[in-house]
Amino acid sequence: MRAFPIPFSTRSAWRGAVLAIAAVVSGCTSTSYEVSRDDIVIDLGLGGFINPIFERYNGFASSGRRVVVDGHVISADAFAAFAMPNMCYTHNAIWSPHAISQAGVVPDYAATRYVASYLPEPLEEWFLADHSSRDWIGVAMVRYDELVEIWPEGSCDPVEEGLAKFEAAQAASPAAERISR
Repeated sequence: MRAFPIPFSTRSAWRGAVLAIAAVVSGCTSTSYEVSRDDIVIDLGLGGFINPIFERYNGFASSGRRVVVDGHVISADAFAAFAMPNMCYTHNAIWSPHAISQAGVVPDYAATRYVASYLPEPLEEWFLADHSSRDWIGVAMVRYDELVEIWPEGSCDPVEEGLAKFEAAQAASPAAERISR
């Protein structure tokens, strides 16, 4: 009895299944937000395909409302939210960008640099110097305190945030410890 060749190996079948799952999952992510008269508040942005995410945020920008990042924005949402001209972030913000990939498996560094060029300059410089600009699987986890150090102008209330940072530095200084004892 003659055996017919199998067109692909089991390993190839698994690889194909993983690629298909990655493509479906990356396309099914969403952005959770609330709309008020003046603001669009982003609670969670899970990323996804670049073009639809940027189209969504461009719609936010054209509404005339301020985009407020008040939660975790990942992947494409991280780029789009922080690229908006009228945006700011709160103390709840976590910015998690990473390198762009094709279907979640093939890195696209040219696209990564292109999309990063829309970020405010301090964030673009930080991102391109960080490992996350070359890592398409993991993400950076830039919390509020680090965001304020990198790009203080983007804070929703820079005067209040600057005052809080100043007071924290004062409280941590040795002179303050001697006075408070």
